Amino acid sequence: TTTTTTTSERKVLKAFSGQWMGEWVVPGWCPPLARLTHDSLEYIEEREKIEKLSEEIKKLEKEASWSSSGSSGTAATAVTELKTKRKNMSRALLERIWDSYSLPSFRKERKMSEGDDDDNSDNSNSSSIRSSSDIENNRRKLVELNIRKCYYGDASKLPCGCGDCAAPKLLAECARKGWKPIAIAETWMGPNVKRGAGLREEGVFYGACLERCRPILGHMLCDAALELE
Repeated sequence: TTTTTTTSERKVLKAFSGQWMGEWVVPGWCPPLARLTHDSLEYIEEREKIEKLSEEIKKLEKEASWSSSGSSGTAATAVTELKTKRKNMSRALLERIWDSYSLPSFRKERKMSEGDDDDNSDNSNSSSIRSSSDIENNRRKLVELNIRKCYYGDASKLPCGCGDCAAPKLLAECARKGWKPIAIAETWMGPNVKRGAGLREEGVFYGACLERCRPILGHMLCDAALELE
């Protein structure tokens, strides 16, 4: 995406969809919008617990195939219970991942600084020595929402990969840097593949995906037009 900084200097941001060669964070590229990724300690610890359950399930299934009918039934019950537990743990981890997504918009909200009181005359006198721009910047911050709160649709059925595409990453980085978005372009890189949205061919430019990006771009582009004025 092409942007301009506060000094009207043009800059270009780069982002990739999902991971690059198995990595979420790559120097020189926009970071992910989720705090909890596969290399986070919290994620690693939970995955280890889930994988341990999978090993136990395999062991029990193997034992059941060698046991008598009575023992086999007991093992099958244990396997069912462990699979249910694994499913619940996986779902809980997924919920925590969704909770870690923070999506900014270009809209800003006013925030009160420590000791800031409009009715305090002494504070008004002391603040008069500061520039108005410093005061305004101190009082305003970007409006950031969890992905569930800004998804236009059934937030209980967020599609896998929502928020991981290049466009949301580019807009988020642009907003957080305080830059003005000018243009954005997404192209497919890699082997041609046929996906739910249709054929993806290398070097061809495509618009934001219908299911994952468009439902969250309404929030992310909020007040972007004002930045261009």
